[in-house]
Amino acid sequence: MPHRTSTGPTGPARTRDDGLGTHGPRRLDDSAVARRELTLPPSLAALAPARAAVRSLRNDVPANVLADAELLVSELVTNSVRHGALTTDGIVRVRLSVGRGLLHIEVEDSGTTGKFTPRPAGFDGDGGWGLQIVAALARRWGIVQERGTRVWVELAAVPAAA
Repeated sequence: MPHRTSTGPTGPARTRDDGLGTHGPRRLDDSAVARRELTLPPSLAALAPARAAVRSLRNDVPANVLADAELLVSELVTNSVRHGALTTDGIVRVRLSVGRGLLHIEVEDSGTTGKFTPRPAGFDGDGGWGLQIVAALARRWGIVQERGTRVWVELAAVPAAA
């Protein structure tokens, strides 16, 4: 069985994927009001179309949530490109779906060697902010490694309180 890392109030927890989604993302069913799926090259050129796909949900997702989603998609695609050890013929898949008050984001690549331990963020240009940003903005998020790597994020798709 594939392993899934998911986060919650107590931090990362390694669990087995039972196929029922009990420890991981809720797969949205046909009730999703909007869906987008992109297959992108493993280069930083993938960032612009990924962000554009998020912005295309503006009729279905509040602006405050779109801003967070755009940042998260940028982080996750960048991580796939930089750390996924993808070959030039590799691909990065971005999936977005909106339904049941959630925006579900997935970024998937064929890499299987990445480590997903948040490291201390620093201002020295070495990075370390990516997964900390994901953890700070996401309602829930996690990682599934099976024939590749899929990072998923859930955001509450409701307007910010006034």
